Amino acid sequence: VAPEQGDRSLAIQTIQFKANAVGGYDYKIMVSQRGRNDQFARGTVEVSFEGVSKGESLTLKLDEVSNDTKKPMKFGFKYFQNFEGAMILPEAFEPDFIRVKVKPSKGKIKAIDEQFAWSDLTAGDT
Repeated sequence: VAPEQGDRSLAIQTIQFKANAVGGYDYKIMVSQRGRNDQFARGTVEVSFEGVSKGESLTLKLDEVSNDTKKPMKFGFKYFQNFEGAMILPEAFEPDFIRVKVKPSKGKIKAIDEQFAWSDLTAGDT
């Protein structure tokens, strides 16, 4: 089946976090549409960080650690959309995972709920 003929689905195409000069991270998250992309995909993206702060479990949302994101993070695209910005995590917070939820506004496309290991996304950063 050619991609343009298959069922529509969404994918987290890219997720990057790179240490920046101010002690935080620059991020880029790309969400794409697969299958028939003759219609706009619309909905919201939620990004959260699951980790530990002072010995206790803590979850932080991207809009709590970045001034570059709106709440909610809305998308509307035919092919793909990038979400980019900078963020600073609290000093005592040690992230273990990043969770990305992509929630389409229409039920014809399945939602995505994926978790990524922080160590995998920041490997090679100093």
